[in-house]
Amino acid sequence: MTHRPALRAVSALCLLGLAACAQNGAQARAPGAEAAPAPGLILDAGTGKAVVDPAALAARLAAADVVILGERHDNPAHHAGQAELTRRIASHVAPSALVFEMIPPSEEPEMAELRGRGASGDTFGPLIGWDKLGWPDWTMYAPIVDAAPEAPVLGAAVARETVRAAIKRGAAEVFAEDLGGDAGALGLNRPLPSDVQAEMEAEQIAVHCDALPAEMAAPMVEAQRLRDAAFAATVLRGRELGAGPVILITGSGHARVDRAVPSYLRAASPVLDVVSVAFVEVGNDEYTSDAPFDYLWFTEPFDRVDPCDAFR
Repeated sequence: MTHRPALRAVSALCLLGLAACAQNGAQARAPGAEAAPAPGLILDAGTGKAVVDPAALAARLAAADVVILGERHDNPAHHAGQAELTRRIASHVAPSALVFEMIPPSEEPEMAELRGRGASGDTFGPLIGWDKLGWPDWTMYAPIVDAAPEAPVLGAAVARETVRAAIKRGAAEVFAEDLGGDAGALGLNRPLPSDVQAEMEAEQIAVHCDALPAEMAAPMVEAQRLRDAAFAATVLRGRELGAGPVILITGSGHARVDRAVPSYLRAASPVLDVVSVAFVEVGNDEYTSDAPFDYLWFTEPFDRVDPCDAFR
């Protein structure tokens, strides 16, 4: 009983994608790393080899169908890296779309109008009510919009009431009935492998400061699955708008290649070339041999307040 107020508060943050939750739900792991890598290192997680510079990485990303740039939402260095990669990709090929986890789809007409009259990225936030959405300051995201000025901007955010519905009714049902999506096409109607389900439930308990009752872990996984599938569906919609890659800006937990947005994209279209880049903090993340991303870009750690401190 004493944990319930804390649980409600943290759950509200998690439904918004803030706190630890999706943004920090996947720890970055560098192959064979015994000591923390230096900030600025870009690592190919598959080979364990360093990428020489961002230009080499951008050339690879420009050739992909989908590029997922995973962040810790509050770290300015991660957004600077996302903007840099987006700009470098755009120097090779025009992205089909920029998809933002944080922006509601209802704001797309407003953003299209802004794009049509050549408005700069800093004007987007105030005109779409960014300050009411609960995310870090728009000034960190605006350079990403400016980095590909011709690309349509799409919103992938799932309303909190819809996420709550998934907790009660399951991700597949809500995705089909409330969002009008094809749960079967994305594999959302299939249960997760038992080991993946157990891992995700354990993560939900951990990001809720160990205050989440065990019986609520599986429903919270449904909420996570709904958001992953919704982001994937928006990316697929963006694929219809051009020939270049779709760039998804999202929390690193949604960028995991093993069981997040990439897995739903693979289910929908196995031939898609999906590349995931995680921006990770030296000193705040764990580095072992099984990185669930294609590339890791290491940054300085960010000094933040632990959201669980208020509940201890």
